Amino acid sequence: MARRPAKTGGSITRGGGVALGEAVFRSLCEALQAGNYRAGDRLREEEVAQRLRVSRTPVREALGRLAARGFVAPAAGRGLIVRSLDISEVLELYAMREIMEGAAARLAAEHASAPEVDALRDIAPACVAAP
Repeated sequence: MARRPAKTGGSITRGGGVALGEAVFRSLCEALQAGNYRAGDRLREEEVAQRLRVSRTPVREALGRLAARGFVAPAAGRGLIVRSLDISEVLELYAMREIMEGAAARLAAEHASAPEVDALRDIAPACVAAP
């Protein structure tokens, strides 16, 4: 089995008007998006706190927020684990993406300026009908 990259990340940058719990939450979200944590990985307060060089309280708060959003789930006496999506959730996400991308394309077309339409004509002249 291939080794996963080490859980990266240093200490949380303090300041900037962001509460420490919020900074930890954002850091964990970024780590999840980057693939530093994968489905089935265990998240322990103490390890996350040490890695981010913060106390366990903001980590506990951040993990609670991740659990409330369904990104992590309790693991029978083992703390929290990063949860995987089931097939119905994946299909629902793709259906929502299809709706949102279609709406975004429609809005972009409705609100395109003349220079933007001209740029599209330059890129693909056969695909853009003249007004």
